[in-house]
Formats: sequence, structure tokens, C-alpha cells
Amino acid sequence: MRKSALLAAEVRLDRGAGALNDYARTNDPFTKVGQAADRRGRYQRHSRFADSFRVAGGDIHWNS
Repeated sequence: MRKSALLAAEVRLDRGAGALNDYARTNDPFTKVGQAADRRGRYQRHSRFADSFRVAGGDIHWNS
């Protein structure tokens, strides 16, 4: 049982590593270094009323 489980994990890890390598070859993230600038920010808004309050927020993403 243990031997078959180890063999299954080895096959799964090898296939997963191969898939990630193939993806990295076709979608190299380092090709965009120096070409594009990304900025991210967060905002929050607090509103207070006489009998309640509200908190809202989100993420902002700029790509140039």
C-alpha cells in the first residue's frame, strides 16, 4: 500500500512539474519586466449613521 501510494505521488508530482514547466515556457512572466508597470491599492470607506454604521472597501488595479 505504501509503495503504491509513493509511486502515485511521484507520478502526480512529475506530471504537475512538467505541466508547470510547459506553462512557464509559453507564458514567461519575466518578459514584461521593464515594459509594463502595475500598481495596486486598497480603499476603505466608513459611514456612520445615527443608529448604525457601514464599512466598505475594495482593491484597485492600474496597468500602464
